[in-house]
Amino acid sequence: MPDRFESYIDAAVRSTARARLVLIVVVTSSALALGAWWNSVPFSWINSRVSVSRVQLKASGCEPKSVELSQEEKELLERSTRYVELRKALSCDLLRDWAQNLERVRIEQVMLIKVPFFGISIDVNDLGIIAGFTFVVILIWFRFSLSRELTNLRVVFRQGRDHDELKAYYDVLAMEQVMTVPHMREETRRGLWWWIPKALFFFPAAIEFIIMLNDARTWKIGLALNLEHTMLLYALGFVFFVLIMALTLNCVSLSRQVDREWGVTAAELGIPPETARA
Repeated sequence: MPDRFESYIDAAVRSTARARLVLIVVVTSSALALGAWWNSVPFSWINSRVSVSRVQLKASGCEPKSVELSQEEKELLERSTRYVELRKALSCDLLRDWAQNLERVRIEQVMLIKVPFFGISIDVNDLGIIAGFTFVVILIWFRFSLSRELTNLRVVFRQGRDHDELKAYYDVLAMEQVMTVPHMREETRRGLWWWIPKALFFFPAAIEFIIMLNDARTWKIGLALNLEHTMLLYALGFVFFVLIMALTLNCVSLSRQVDREWGVTAAELGIPPETARA
């Protein structure tokens, strides 16, 4: 392959690597948002520990005033007693310290989400807005990266055709691919592995939808705290979800165009489809 054409290959490889990097950012940000949501749900570990400590304080007579257990707390009492015995927190002082420490941890690390580098904290109730905005920005970045990858791929293959070097261009680029696996004679690929990268595209939409469901479940609490903020949260959450879905579908469409470009070129080179998918 002439040296003057290597710049085309390098540009295509860089655009592919850039799209792959943005996809990693998409998955990472989705995992962070999922973790923040998971810690806030009633059945998370921290919330379960807080519930256990509260029940034990009431049931053990450690509260200043006698407080009757609710039906839900009565059902939790047996399990919470067994857990406290295993933790060896049997005195009122230990139970009280344990409960206070757990409440402080929940407030500082669950209800308030610390943003690294910027040194600020956001309320967990605003997770839908913050995560939605972040997902939209990243998906726009991802959309432009995929668009550039598709354009560069077409330019490279056109150069290969014009200079009768299509097979060499195809093989060199194919060896650089990770998330997009082109048709190659030396490789057999299952159809499932073709769809897995596409499934990663939907992580932001899935996480934003889960957060929206959680906000809907706790709407009474939100209205009791701040009516205007709660209504703004629901409105922006819905807008961000629609934008995320639109951008996700656009990214999937661009990714499939990239796959089709590889498929058309493979057919032109005589690489049978069964080589790529068994």
